[in-house]
Amino acid sequence: MNAMEEPEDPEALERRLGYTFRDRALLERALMRPARAHEEGLPDEAHQEALATLGDAIISVIVIQSAIHRGMHKKGEITAEKMRTVSLLSLNEVGRALHLQTYIRFNKGERKQRIWECSDALTETLEAIVGAIYLDGGMERAAEALHSVLRMASEDPFRGADRESAPERL
Repeated sequence: MNAMEEPEDPEALERRLGYTFRDRALLERALMRPARAHEEGLPDEAHQEALATLGDAIISVIVIQSAIHRGMHKKGEITAEKMRTVSLLSLNEVGRALHLQTYIRFNKGERKQRIWECSDALTETLEAIVGAIYLDGGMERAAEALHSVLRMASEDPFRGADRESAPERL
């Protein structure tokens, strides 16, 4: 994406996620950066911040539940697994693997500065997408999508778990 390009159609992103939104507005909101929403004069509920907060919590639940299903029962090992999987760097890598920067609605300044290269914009957007999937399709669909994208980026928290049944155990 160069500094002047507009984002790609999110339909390709849905294919990468393995999830098609029933309410496309949730995906659009997940891809809307706060600065872009403010630039366009949109209200706070039009951008990703609330969805990112929700998605962060959902990701934590999915990762912790997966760790327990894989036999981790001590708080320290579960916490270490959660930190490894949901770290900023890890989720940024997943965002890069998904090419999220091509779908995000950045404002002009963010595009010019290419903030996705040096900030947590990809992490926040991935969290917002997970939050949007949760609202649109529930915990099981959110877990399936997260599992799919983490596997694409080789950061699969279900490693060693029965891959077919891990999301169903929610």
